[in-house]
Amino acid sequence: MTTTASLIHTESFQFRKGTREQGRCAGRQRLIAQPRSDIEPEHHLYKLSRESASHRFGRLELITFLFFGILVSAATVYCGTELFHVVNSGALEQTVQTLLSK
Repeated sequence: MTTTASLIHTESFQFRKGTREQGRCAGRQRLIAQPRSDIEPEHHLYKLSRESASHRFGRLELITFLFFGILVSAATVYCGTELFHVVNSGALEQTVQTLLSK
C-alpha cells in the first residue's frame, strides 16, 4: 500500500527586496575589550592529578600495566597455538563437513 501526497502551494511567495548597503559586521571592527594577560589557575584535572600523584602510586600503576600487558600477550599466544592445533588436526574440516551435510 503506497500513499503519495502532492502538496501545491496556491499563494505566491513574497520576497523582500534587499538593500545595497553593507551590514555593520561587514567591515573590520576593533576589539572593545582588552585581552587578558593574567595567568589563570589550572583547571584541567589530568594535569592537577599528575602533579599531585606520588611516585609510589606511579610505580604501582606501571607494574599493574605491565602485568596486564603480559597477561594479554600470554592469552594471545595460547589462542594462537590452539587455533593452529585445530587447523592441523582436521577438526575444523570435520565440523564444516558435518554442518554442510545437514
